[in-house]
Amino acid sequence: MPRLSASARTTVAAFALTLATAMLASCGSPLQGTWNGTLDVGPIDAWPVVVRLPAQGVTGTLEIVAEGKTTRHPICDGSINGDSFEITFEAGMPRCAATTTEPKSVRRVLVGTVGVEAMWGELFEVVADKREKIGFFRAFRGPAAGS
Repeated sequence: MPRLSASARTTVAAFALTLATAMLASCGSPLQGTWNGTLDVGPIDAWPVVVRLPAQGVTGTLEIVAEGKTTRHPICDGSINGDSFEITFEAGMPRCAATTTEPKSVRRVLVGTVGVEAMWGELFEVVADKREKIGFFRAFRGPAAGS
């Protein structure tokens, strides 16, 4: 079997790296998809939740079912670093408030870990720009509720 020249090996290595990078980029965020789970707030409240996140970034919607009523909340901000993530959503208004001091704004943050088929972590409420832990959450990758 003939040996490849140094320039040919460099070209093959560059092609392999480019192909691997393109394949990883096409996978999207590990948070991408629909997640069905529960938000546990306080000692007795547990609310069904559906989180929908598109392939790019950490945006989308979060739906909470409480007392038989489904409310949709916009995801205002988010970040992911490896398997750790933060998702900030607006629980008090149908849009993301400019600041957390806006009268009806109730900003909440999910801080957690994502695995292959599950996400879990803690739920915080932002009060006067400080986070107060109010509960925890867990969700599993799957189809949208009712489908």
